[in-house]
Amino acid sequence: MDGRRHRLFWVAAAVLVVAIGGLVVANVLAFDPEDVKKALERDLAEYKLLPEADVLKRDVFLHGLLQNESYRDHAKALYRDVERMHGRVHEAADVELEAKKTVPPFLARCKDLSNLSGQEVRQLYDESRSHLANYGTTQQAAPLREVQGRLKQLLEKQDRIDPKELLELQKNVLKACDAGKFQDATALIVAFRKRPGSVDYEPKLREIEAMVSRRSAAAVKPR
Repeated sequence: MDGRRHRLFWVAAAVLVVAIGGLVVANVLAFDPEDVKKALERDLAEYKLLPEADVLKRDVFLHGLLQNESYRDHAKALYRDVERMHGRVHEAADVELEAKKTVPPFLARCKDLSNLSGQEVRQLYDESRSHLANYGTTQQAAPLREVQGRLKQLLEKQDRIDPKELLELQKNVLKACDAGKFQDATALIVAFRKRPGSVDYEPKLREIEAMVSRRSAAAVKPR
């Protein structure tokens, strides 16, 4: 009996091995790389439905595709496309993450602008320009532009030049010219022109400048 059971065991084992081998062969014969390619195409179609602005989700999605060894081995052309896409998206995702860390603290500092000095407003405005240069393509761009707009309005109010200041400039320039100090007169005009908002007075500044030039030329003519 023991010998019979022993033979039955090995017969059963042999049958099992044959069956497993048959399944493996069947699976190999049934495998089609084209199916892998189609699966990757479906995943890429799903990827394209993600909003372009959401680079973080896009980065994670593409990273997952690159981890699929079947795609790497059996859909090589498409896989290389995924690698190229991921390089660009991953770079943008890094910038997005950096913006999420850097911009919110700056926005918090700009929450209340009512009690800031002119110099503080100018510093914040310059900082907003720097942040937009660095993160203008991220989701932080919209709140940055909103804050920059408010800062710009404050600066424009501060930078307005009263018309009386132009009259004062003209008076001082004439005084310098009467004293023969034409370089001093020109320096007064140059300093005024450097002030924000002076562009509104540019036509009048050119007139004053021309007057100084005439007075200076007349002063050096031989008598």
